[in-house]
Amino acid sequence: MKKNLLSLLAASLLTASLTPVVSAAEISKKPNVNELISPQATSGWSNQGGYDCRVYTDRSGSYPVSDDYIGVTAEKKQTGAAYYHITLWKQENGTENQKAEERGTFSTSANVKFKIDSFQDRNSQATYKVRFSLFQCGNWDGTLGQWTTDEFTVVN
Repeated sequence: MKKNLLSLLAASLLTASLTPVVSAAEISKKPNVNELISPQATSGWSNQGGYDCRVYTDRSGSYPVSDDYIGVTAEKKQTGAAYYHITLWKQENGTENQKAEERGTFSTSANVKFKIDSFQDRNSQATYKVRFSLFQCGNWDGTLGQWTTDEFTVVN
């Protein structure tokens, strides 16, 4: 009995010594939001024609087969209505070919979705960029600026 109790105590001490100790400060530490959100394919904020804008996708480097669409957000810091033209470009044989587009009016943020099956064959993979063009409201002829994301891959 004494031997079994001694073995049990030794095993308990060994297990306790291998278990990590976490301080109260580590438990109450708030997570860094940037660590929780993957970076998107983005143009980053930049100023063109007096407008601070950016365009980004809802995913980082690639879209898996399970995704149905590419979510795109275009934003501007200035208030007031403006026209936008968001286009999806595919890299093919050293040239860019437009595969999808969306036009509209927005104030500070525009969200669009491009359905992957509408521009890419099944069982294929391709590289794309998104381009966001900003126009003065009421004037589609004068581009105020153009922002382009990094390249990203779509697997369908």
